Amino acid sequence: MSSAAHKRLLKEVHQTADPASLPDSIVSLHPRSESDLHNWVAVIHPSASSGSLYAAGYFRLLICVPPAYPLEPPQIRFDVDNPAGAGAGAKDPICRQIPHCNVDFKTGEICLDILKPDCWSPAWTLQTAVLAIVVLLDNQEPDSPLNVDMANLFRLDDQTAIRSVINYYVHRPV
Repeated sequence: MSSAAHKRLLKEVHQTADPASLPDSIVSLHPRSESDLHNWVAVIHPSASSGSLYAAGYFRLLICVPPAYPLEPPQIRFDVDNPAGAGAGAKDPICRQIPHCNVDFKTGEICLDILKPDCWSPAWTLQTAVLAIVVLLDNQEPDSPLNVDMANLFRLDDQTAIRSVINYYVHRPV
């Protein structure tokens, strides 16, 4: 890891160390271990006040920081492999699967422009990237789906089916 990346990540560790300093929708954001600044974990909980369909859920994000960070974007995905609630750091169990147009249901991969090398800006932090994912939850893009089934429900504007599918997985985290 370059010294610039190391300095930047140490700064971000310091900025996110106090959960009270994080936005309400980010429960936690920290390295997975003190000895490895390249692998982070975040727990997000979309705000009910925003009217989010995902507001009842806690979701874990796995973040892999490349050696060239912040010149290259982090790789972020939803943790669909971890047993629900294990190490959650949240009051409620972690949702393991997320029905969303722009999230691969099986792998947790996220389709979000700012996470692509040609759209990433070194001015962004891990916290801003995680916030962008929170915003994405309520702003699905069915034209660039990783989950075709959810995209079809959005194209058909079947609000009843959309709410039913999301409620099923968000209220049934295991």
